[in-house]
Amino acid sequence: MKNQRSKMRGRARPPRMREHSGQAVLLVVLVIGGAMLGATTIAGFLTTIQLQQAGDAANSAKAIFAAEAGVNCALFNFNHSSTFPCGTDNGNGTREFSLSNLTSATFSCYQDTEFTPSSIVECANSSSTLILSKGISGTVKRALLFSIVVYPP
Repeated sequence: MKNQRSKMRGRARPPRMREHSGQAVLLVVLVIGGAMLGATTIAGFLTTIQLQQAGDAANSAKAIFAAEAGVNCALFNFNHSSTFPCGTDNGNGTREFSLSNLTSATFSCYQDTEFTPSSIVECANSSSTLILSKGISGTVKRALLFSIVVYPP
């Protein structure tokens, strides 16, 4: 039995195995490389998305605060129907104003929940029931809807 084992160790591989052994290694290397390339590409894409979202968080906060300023401006116009209303009139019942850092707000007052151009009224009008304010900062837009409730004295 000892002689048979030593004879098998010294034998060369069959010709068929010698021809295909390099192809298998090459195939394994290509598959592993492709998987690593795919994982790296996906990780880079996800990191880019997260960086964009983090950058837009500041603009989102600015847009929300601009929309809130628009609501406050409309409430000022509602409570003080003076000759100096807040904001610049766009001609269609919508008013707007600009803030610093490329931030602006537009607001409209509505007399019903239709939100059609025909239901827009001046904010100083006592029939105003809703304020729609839109804040814009950079490419981010945010809107607030405020309901006006007037209690009888």
